[in-house]
Amino acid sequence: LHEEIMNVPSLKGVISQEERFLEWAVQKGCNISNDILLQFSNTTGFGFHINSDTAVSAGQELLSVPCSLLLDTKAAFACSEISNALKKLGHLDAFGNFHSVLKSNKTNAAGTLGIASVESWPVVLFLLSEKRKGQGSRFYPYISLLPKCVHNTISVSPEDLKRLLHDTQVESATLVENENVRKLHLLAKEIIDDAISYNEVVWAYSIFWSRALSIPLDSEGMSRSSNGALVPVIDLLNHRLGCLQRFSIKKQKLISSSKNYASDSSDSCVSSLAIVAGQQIGSREEIFINYGSKTAVDLLLHYGFFSTDVALSVQLKLGNSFRIYSIRDGEDIPIGLLETARECVKSMELSKKKRK
Repeated sequence: LHEEIMNVPSLKGVISQEERFLEWAVQKGCNISNDILLQFSNTTGFGFHINSDTAVSAGQELLSVPCSLLLDTKAAFACSEISNALKKLGHLDAFGNFHSVLKSNKTNAAGTLGIASVESWPVVLFLLSEKRKGQGSRFYPYISLLPKCVHNTISVSPEDLKRLLHDTQVESATLVENENVRKLHLLAKEIIDDAISYNEVVWAYSIFWSRALSIPLDSEGMSRSSNGALVPVIDLLNHRLGCLQRFSIKKQKLISSSKNYASDSSDSCVSSLAIVAGQQIGSREEIFINYGSKTAVDLLLHYGFFSTDVALSVQLKLGNSFRIYSIRDGEDIPIGLLETARECVKSMELSKKKRK
């Protein structure tokens, strides 16, 4: 299973970590096909990815993860440290829903509401809390495998952000997210540890937004309507727009096969989330999932990469209003964009004449 990665001397420190993670995942009830290869890329920013050792037919199940392994809002509220502190500080309503008084209602140029990001806070706090437990966390093999840094615009210094992306939609979206992270940092200091650093919060926030998946179940196996969940193993799959892999819900028997690992439930039937191939996958090909329709701003802001198969957003300021247009590679420039550009040029020329 690990033949290729074991032959890379520079990755010897990663190998035991990777094997420990796979063993943990299987012992916790994950069903991983023998044809699945977990590999590491030397290319900066790519990290682990999943390949298929043999050709896969459409409709074939690739892997499944029990819902008890999800890191989502319900899992966060099941942690008494998090839920009790949030209640004490007035961040939970009578129904146990998060309604932070620190919410930002700002909308950036990309149309992203700060309030949407705030809904992820309980999961981010839960991730921070589990990370600080080290090997005492039941998620330790998963957390230790996560990237040490997400190279997105939230992680960029204010000076570099202004130098590289000044007066762009990405800068405006990043500033909104930076405000949320600063407020979340204050909350984390109150709830988890006063010594927790801003960079730790940036890391956890970035991990959530670069890996969280919108899925049909929560950590209790119930229908979900929340903002997303971290799904160990499945969230190692990289993004490709247009790929047809799909989620499937199934019931499976969870049986502990090792005395060294305590399963969440012994010999019981649990709900699991499976990834099913929606198309044929060739031997040694990487397995992708579709993260959804993401703009270039979304990808740079949260994921730290740019894909040529997404629509580019062009923002033009006319008077006191902004007009935003989308352009895809190979497509004609929208007529509305050309007309607005002409109006902008006329307005600029008129302003120059008035100054003279």
